[in-house]
Amino acid sequence: MEILEKIKKLSEKNLEELFKELNFSFDGLSEKEVEKRLKIYGKNIIESYQIQFLEIFKRNFFNFFNLLLLFSILISFILERGLETFFIFLFFIFSLIVGVYQDYKSNDLLRKLLKFFKKYSLVKRNGNWEKIESEFIVPGDYIKIKSGEQVPADIRIIKAENVLVDESILTGESEPITKTEKIIKEFSNILFSGTYLLKGEAEGIVILTGKESYLGNLAKGTIEIKKETAYEKILDDFAKKITYLGFFLGILIVFLNFFKPQPIPLKEILIFIIVLIVAIVPEFLPAMTVLTLSLAAFRLSKKGGLIKRLSAIEDLGSVEILCTDKTGTITTNELKLNKIISENEKDFIKYFLLDYYFLKDLTPYEKAILEKYGLPNYDEFELIENLPFDPILRIEKLIVKEKNINQTLEIIKGAPEEIIKICFPNGNKEKLEEFEKEDKSGFRTLALALKKENDFIYLGLASFEDPLKESSFEAINLAKKLNLEIKILTGDSPFVAKKVALELGLIKENDDVILGEKLRNLEKEKLKEIIKNNKVFARVLPEDKLKIIEILQEEKFVAFLGEGINDALALKKVNVALVVDSASDITKQEADIVLLKKDLKTIVDTIYEGRKSIENIGKYIKHTMSDNFGNVFSVSLLTLYLPFVPLLPIQILLTNFLTDIPLISFANDNVETKEIKKPVKFSNRELIILLLGLGLVAGLSNILGYLLVKNESPEIIRTTIFTITTFTGLLVSYSIRTKSFFLKSKPSKSFFIFTLMGFVLAFLFLNLSYFQKIFGFVNLPPTILLKTSFILIFFILFTEVFKIYFYKKYPQSI
Repeated sequence: MEILEKIKKLSEKNLEELFKELNFSFDGLSEKEVEKRLKIYGKNIIESYQIQFLEIFKRNFFNFFNLLLLFSILISFILERGLETFFIFLFFIFSLIVGVYQDYKSNDLLRKLLKFFKKYSLVKRNGNWEKIESEFIVPGDYIKIKSGEQVPADIRIIKAENVLVDESILTGESEPITKTEKIIKEFSNILFSGTYLLKGEAEGIVILTGKESYLGNLAKGTIEIKKETAYEKILDDFAKKITYLGFFLGILIVFLNFFKPQPIPLKEILIFIIVLIVAIVPEFLPAMTVLTLSLAAFRLSKKGGLIKRLSAIEDLGSVEILCTDKTGTITTNELKLNKIISENEKDFIKYFLLDYYFLKDLTPYEKAILEKYGLPNYDEFELIENLPFDPILRIEKLIVKEKNINQTLEIIKGAPEEIIKICFPNGNKEKLEEFEKEDKSGFRTLALALKKENDFIYLGLASFEDPLKESSFEAINLAKKLNLEIKILTGDSPFVAKKVALELGLIKENDDVILGEKLRNLEKEKLKEIIKNNKVFARVLPEDKLKIIEILQEEKFVAFLGEGINDALALKKVNVALVVDSASDITKQEADIVLLKKDLKTIVDTIYEGRKSIENIGKYIKHTMSDNFGNVFSVSLLTLYLPFVPLLPIQILLTNFLTDIPLISFANDNVETKEIKKPVKFSNRELIILLLGLGLVAGLSNILGYLLVKNESPEIIRTTIFTITTFTGLLVSYSIRTKSFFLKSKPSKSFFIFTLMGFVLAFLFLNLSYFQKIFGFVNLPPTILLKTSFILIFFILFTEVFKIYFYKKYPQSI
């Protein structure tokens, strides 16, 4: 491959040759030079998602339902039914336009969502390390990559410390690859764009960016095709089975027609059956499903939750337990310094802020001290090495050189009990009591120690207060309405965790806080009992989180908010993985949802949107089955009895069109919180009971309509049945959009407008003489109209009674 040859040549050049090729500087490029190179090389972007209109058109034109309509047009044309052929063709065009529009809109929403996923890199510019958007990296930039980060471009390594890389995105191999500044083997000194650093830290020169990188070359000419979600597959399969049932019913009617005393002519019955099958097909289901999910994803993006896969919204709708941390999610993470307990406060402050001075990474702890005391002078220090926080040891280290006396110092910061153990191997009661007093008061604490030569010097501890967010109380209230169980998994002390949970109203005073250490020494049955019955877990390690999630998932659907590299396993295991935007790249790779803002309310809102989306998709299914299914069966039964078809094919197409009008607005309809107080379950058994009940009421309405006018002319019979079929189809859309009495739930504005449009059009088609001639309608006598009104009242009343009874018995059904 030509690109690999190019990279290989760049990997083999010495620094002098590389400098001639890329004209780089170890102090970084100037802003002027960067602008110049951006014009030459373009932005560091690989366009992986494009909207291809032709692809969308093909996907919708050749879907199962449109192919069925095309087949119907062909048969109708062969049978020389010009008017029916024309109207089936119009219906096909309408179906295609709606499908393409919804698909395009969904794709456009996804494209907009992807713009939120900005990545940043540490690059040297004008002699200083700066965090810049990765798209503005250019060849020749001097860059630093840390453990957990994604490599933003192809890089020739200049310095490497214990670097292990995951290259599975390129090779498919899961084994980590060792990288170094030396050529040990082919490409051993190259970091490829899109790969991840699992361990260590590397610095290097950017050699290729964007489309010109190795990953960019692999991606050229490809687009991201929308994958069908698991839930969508279920619905699509369901819709196809309905269609097959329609075919079976059609064949049965044709067969039984031959045994009637007065059989309907074959040509007439065939076109009637074709149109009947067209009417029963839920042709907008796939498009509406994707649009519903896309709109939900876009609403979530405005609240700070970015969806990486649409099917995650369906999964969110099933979540029953949320496992989350505390800091920054429930609390503000804007710490206020309570006190510093130290024999030398000046030294404590100086060494506490030293890592911020060198790394420019301001933590809430450092910010709280900095705001009160300011930044000391650090001219006498030189950075040697930074060892990030270890979640198992619960400490971090900074190694510096004190230039004045040429001495190396090791500054250790972390959990006070761990620092005290290091400094006082035989224990120190006084220091432990100082820590325990602050800890039991619910303050977050950090201790500091200094290692000079081989001696450890305890410098003291600082305690901080972390207030709760106002939005956390709103989140808990909404979670209660949704019957969503929240469990706190934190590395903090049990006292801090309990204080937060108590203030939030999540637990009571006598409830336990379980330590991670306790979980590690229990038998499985006892472990299950403790995990299920408790809500707050403190001092948990990543493996404890994984254990908790695995046990909870045995019975419930679980979402988990992770952040650190060590959370990757739990994120991979959980049903719905959430991470914050500031999390490591490798953690974000496992996520289904990325939160721009770390906030409990945002997470609970995403679960609410998930449940709302499934509820709105369910409305379409219920409408299709209660209206189309009931009407088709009743009309089929009448066909077996009458010497003529009870509805003309053109009338069936018209009623199908009119009753489908409100369905377009289901995707964004309002949903009452009380209706999604538990996750919706897609049970075939319950769905069949619901649809048989609703279909039976719709079918009986048509039979009653026929009995009302059975002695009248075929024109009056057809007009009456059409009126009942159409108006019940529009009324039922109001009924099934809520699980309670339909007048108690306010529909969306668009739903109201589309439904009103359906009623107005139905009235015009039935009463304007021009349309009456085309569709075979006649004016109904006032007595029949009055009796028809009573049938419509009967329909809505019995539909409501059955619906309310059903949802009382099966409250979690779709």
